[in-house]
Amino acid sequence: MIGKKLVALVFSPTGSTLKVVRRFSKHFEDSEIIELTTGKSASNLEFDDETMVLFAFPVYAGRVPDVYFDRLEDVYGDENYAIIIGVYGNRHYDDALFEMYEMLSERDFNVIAAAAFVAEHTYSSKIAGGRPDEADLEMVDAFVDILQLLTPDDIPPKIPGDYPYREGVGVSTWAPYPSDGCISCGVCSMVCPVGIINPDGELPKEMIIDCLHCMACVKRCPTNVRFADDEALLKLIAHLEENFAEPRKEPEIFL
Repeated sequence: MIGKKLVALVFSPTGSTLKVVRRFSKHFEDSEIIELTTGKSASNLEFDDETMVLFAFPVYAGRVPDVYFDRLEDVYGDENYAIIIGVYGNRHYDDALFEMYEMLSERDFNVIAAAAFVAEHTYSSKIAGGRPDEADLEMVDAFVDILQLLTPDDIPPKIPGDYPYREGVGVSTWAPYPSDGCISCGVCSMVCPVGIINPDGELPKEMIIDCLHCMACVKRCPTNVRFADDEALLKLIAHLEENFAEPRKEPEIFL
């Protein structure tokens, strides 16, 4: 069933989701990866009959990030085949895949499969550190092999999830901040998905409510001087490390 052309619409603040998508795209003769991470919206896109569309995103608190939905506002299909990939931090993907499936079905996409892959947790390298690793990427290859065997009778896939969806991240009350060692290089400003960090690295207090807690600014700081030490966050990290560092969860495919 897999087509020759792929368009991948990707939201990947820390690069883990993008790593999975790049492996996936190598199996297509003609592929285009459109990154929607730092402010770009997907608009004026038209997909021909031979194009398969991949929607890939990190899972935040068991949900699809609202900002990703915002950047897909003008994206509609015409019975195009679509695939969903959600990437989560070894806890659970909860309703995220189902949430995306519902949206795409309403937008006239023909979802043929979905998958959940594991990546290093946004908050702690002790949880799925270094993932997706080569074993995960080999599962990406296996996923594509399976897609090649699908027939129209296999549609729609059986995707787990419930409605109403679980409560998501909610309004932010904290955000990472620079320490005294900040050199004002501007990297954090450039990688912030919602554009709330000033070029000098400072984040105005009134913008904290818009923070995604994606930690892109922390993970990509070239001098490792950006931190988040909110008390509630530290308690959450301790809880996650205690309960979800083990066992290793493996990718799941839904057909």
